[in-house]
Amino acid sequence: MRTYIWTIPTRLFHWSLAFAFTLAFILGGEEEYLGLHAALGMLIFASGDTGIFGFRLNPGSDQEIFEEVHDVAVHLFLILLGIHLTGILADTIFHPGNRTIGSVFTGYKRIEAPPAVSTTFQTIFSIAWFVIPLIVFFYVLRFQAIPAGEKENTEQVSEPDKDED
Repeated sequence: MRTYIWTIPTRLFHWSLAFAFTLAFILGGEEEYLGLHAALGMLIFASGDTGIFGFRLNPGSDQEIFEEVHDVAVHLFLILLGIHLTGILADTIFHPGNRTIGSVFTGYKRIEAPPAVSTTFQTIFSIAWFVIPLIVFFYVLRFQAIPAGEKENTEQVSEPDKDED
């Protein structure tokens, strides 16, 4: 029996979180992409996870505690990701007829269960849960903190003095 198990908001949240974490993880060590990494971290945090721990709230202050908590959070997330992927692999091996991997794309799984149905409240909440993190992402990307040691190039260029002879 083909059953609708994953609603569109659930799949959008899942894939946006996977995309944001993967991209943030890849860009984490690149100095030139620090702003994008911070914005992705805020997207992950606004989605309900751990991204804030890497965001520099005050670029001039000592951020060691935030960096440590960020590192622990990233490693815990990687452990949870490993457990999640292991569960998917186990389900695929032991229950190949369920088509679990395909269900994360289509929403349908071959199991006997009542279909997933979203109430109006769940749909509105899901849309807000998806849109608000995107707003936070673009806000942080646009108005990110200036990294320590860098100044904003706000000096005005003055015209050279003209000698009046």
